[in-house]
Amino acid sequence: MGGSEDGHSNMNRRILGAAACAFIATGGAGQAGAIFAPGTDQAYVEQVEDKLHTPRAGRTDPFVTYGTDTNGDAIKWGGTTYGTPGGVVTWSLVPTGTNCTIMQQFGDCGSGTTTALADAMPSGFETAITNAFGAWEAVADISFQQVSDDGSPNGALNGNFGDIRISGYSIDGPGGVLAYAFNPDRSFDPFDSLRGDIFFDLDETWSLGGTTTSFDIFFVALHEIGHSIGLGHECGNDGTATPCEVAVMNPYYNPALSALQADDIAGAQFIYGEAAAVPLPGGIAFLSGGVIFLGALGLRRRRRAA
Repeated sequence: MGGSEDGHSNMNRRILGAAACAFIATGGAGQAGAIFAPGTDQAYVEQVEDKLHTPRAGRTDPFVTYGTDTNGDAIKWGGTTYGTPGGVVTWSLVPTGTNCTIMQQFGDCGSGTTTALADAMPSGFETAITNAFGAWEAVADISFQQVSDDGSPNGALNGNFGDIRISGYSIDGPGGVLAYAFNPDRSFDPFDSLRGDIFFDLDETWSLGGTTTSFDIFFVALHEIGHSIGLGHECGNDGTATPCEVAVMNPYYNPALSALQADDIAGAQFIYGEAAAVPLPGGIAFLSGGVIFLGALGLRRRRRAA
């Protein structure tokens, strides 16, 4: 299911415009990463990744990060150096009709608004996304909490919404790009709050677990959250090549994978350190991403500030 010629045109008009917006705002640092349908033309993949400034590892290289920003700080949540905790990162599901003019002015988000995933995905999608966040939380020292989203415009500096906002719109037709996410470059902050935000292509057919004619919500979310926390693409722009480390962060959707792989885990731990053990009464400890969580933590809303 490769991207069609019409899809390529849509890509130039939409997602590449969003990349241009971010690229201009932050002085040219690497900004975003996408995941591609199996069989997508490699030239198209290269075009998209070049426009998104996605960092790419070589075929035999390990994981790759987004490096440092214009201030020399590590591109991550939490501290400004690699190997430090990411703290608590909030996420929210954006309601339908949320303004995306900040991207539209550069040619992206053609309708002018984004759509809530609840209006385009099957029941259970929210659990799949929650589980995807939990998978990263289970292996690295970063925590995620879902909060509500007040529908402030995409890129708004102030409002009640998550650090990572998730929504969808028509990106490039069926196939091609399945979703994309901005990285956690804090250079975004003086300009907009797109940092870490994820956009699904609503031209695709989505399902829980994936089928021969649909894409697995959990796997695509798992990949895009990897970009949102600071990981680029494993194996450059040819995820089907060998030798190549098999990873969730390969550029192409892989229905054979259902969990993070060794290189994904190594990358997340390089950025944030290993998952912290949570002490419980009686001396029992569970990883923070495990089944048992401490109670009374409370969900907090993050107000973006300039």
